[in-house]
Amino acid sequence: MISNRQLEVFVTVYEEKSMTNAGKKLFMTQPAVSQAIREIEAYYGVTLFERVGSKLYVTRSGETMYFYAKRIFTLFEEMNTEMCNVQGVREITVGVNISAGTELVRTYINRFHEEYPQIKVRVKVSRSSVLEKWLKEQELDFAIWEDLVQKADYLVQEPYYKDKIVVVASKDHPLVARENLVLKDLENQPFLLRERGAGVREKFEQLMRLNDMAVDILWESTSTKALVKAAQEGYGIAVLPYLLVKEYVENGSLVELAITDVSLKRNLNIVYHKDKVFSEPLQRLMDIVRES
Repeated sequence: MISNRQLEVFVTVYEEKSMTNAGKKLFMTQPAVSQAIREIEAYYGVTLFERVGSKLYVTRSGETMYFYAKRIFTLFEEMNTEMCNVQGVREITVGVNISAGTELVRTYINRFHEEYPQIKVRVKVSRSSVLEKWLKEQELDFAIWEDLVQKADYLVQEPYYKDKIVVVASKDHPLVARENLVLKDLENQPFLLRERGAGVREKFEQLMRLNDMAVDILWESTSTKALVKAAQEGYGIAVLPYLLVKEYVENGSLVELAITDVSLKRNLNIVYHKDKVFSEPLQRLMDIVRES
């Protein structure tokens, strides 16, 4: 069996068309290069090069061997990339809170696949409490969610994106025609809110309590689309992250009610287990999220 080094010598001689030049490139003496070629020829019982005067010509056997040698080195480089750079990673699993916005997540994954097309990215969408459980059980590599009122001490929560929380209604809603709206104008309005425990709802209800205002919840749902549809059809006013209603505001099917005396914001966070070991691809995906 010939060695990788002998194969490297052969390929270099072929490409340089000179044993002397090949020796310089490989930091070998010319006799050592000649010996390596003779050993390959003896092993296969063929002639790889012929000398005519001072020139070196490749035989048909040499051409055949070069074809396979290049394929071998290409496969070796691919293996090296897979094993060293990718560190054996075949897939990454990301948890996404329902309110985090899967549209953003798709942009992260698309950018990641430009660099790591061979790695599958799985996305699991659920409530923050469920994502927290999955992180604890190492079922997720990391998660993206809104601020948590309380977070487990084994988790690291890293804010990366700030989004405003908006009040939206159908274009025919009576409040749309009002100017200089204040929070008090929302009193006794029917509200369309996320389920209890959702970050946006918690922030909004806390704001209303601080201002001694009751919240009349007509609809509550885990589905942003259901709340958007209800708002579009005039059932009430919805309180949702701008990121999730941006397209409806831009196309005019919903109108943002600008409340002049208060503002609410939320953070989106990268969340991971404090003992998580990061592979190179996983670290890159998280960096793409941070750069957004």
